[in-house]
Amino acid sequence: MDGHHKLIMYGWVVHGIIDGYDRTIRSLFAATNNRAETVFQGFLRAVLENKSPPEHVRGDHGGENVKVAAWMVKEMGGNKRAYMFGTSQHNQRIERFWEDLGAQMLRAWRAFGVRLEEFHLLVRHRPDHLWLLHLLFTEELNECITDFKKDWNNHPMKGRGTHHKSPNELRIMGYIRHGVHMRPEDEAHKHNSNYFVEKYLGSKAQVQNTLSDELPLHLVESAFSRTNHKPVKTPRTMNPFNDPEIEMEFKLELAQHLDECRIPAGYKVLKSEWRCFKGNTYPSAGSIVVGARKRRYELQMPASIWLPRAQKWAIGLDLLERYIHRIHLTADP
Repeated sequence: MDGHHKLIMYGWVVHGIIDGYDRTIRSLFAATNNRAETVFQGFLRAVLENKSPPEHVRGDHGGENVKVAAWMVKEMGGNKRAYMFGTSQHNQRIERFWEDLGAQMLRAWRAFGVRLEEFHLLVRHRPDHLWLLHLLFTEELNECITDFKKDWNNHPMKGRGTHHKSPNELRIMGYIRHGVHMRPEDEAHKHNSNYFVEKYLGSKAQVQNTLSDELPLHLVESAFSRTNHKPVKTPRTMNPFNDPEIEMEFKLELAQHLDECRIPAGYKVLKSEWRCFKGNTYPSAGSIVVGARKRRYELQMPASIWLPRAQKWAIGLDLLERYIHRIHLTADP
């Protein structure tokens, strides 16, 4: 398991879990924080889908993994290498996957963020702008990630031991060859999905008990603290609405404007404003700079996909600025 931080400048962290045997992606989602509770809940969802916990989890010393490590040690026992510490660079399966995810999808989203800053008035150091960005695109980003996960798990792979099979095919072959691992206490309940829901995705109080009963969380936290790897923080976001009623009013009006496609002027998303672009057409390519060597990647960004997203941003930002202006006028004596 690992976190991917290439979109962190826009407040997103992609959390992933890959099976070391068959390369299936067990969990993959974008979150607007890097907290241990977020990572833990993603891990528990993967356990539920698999109907049994893994024997081992490999991850780094990042503080965001502390709850997963505590849960694994408690569930699987401290003598069984339940949580194996190591650097991200040595977690080769998921590091290789991050390269593919970045090249095939996430770099385009990063280039979209760059484009919003360059042409469409996003100021990513403004917490309210990031709040709006997350409101508009987190769900859509996760839909893209889910589609990529499905495609990945069904694509034929090359390389040693893969036999040009997909991860899902390797998984089934593993079941046939080795059987399905299930602990004795879980075996009796293997046909009762409610058992796994209650055990692994119970109430928040139950989750806290899972971490505290028999194994103090501070024992695992002390192991993490020796390496002093605190979770990487995402940029600060801020909901600009102190009044929940005004926030709800904004969201309802935003939904109406998006549904009616009320595209505002002044954001370079209208055809009449494209004189600044080459050929007076909306760009179908973008670029990003990556790494210490400042390597530039040129990316295809079809206008049929990315222009509607830019227009969505313009609609949201225009409405947000008008609401903020109205709030300031009301607040002034």
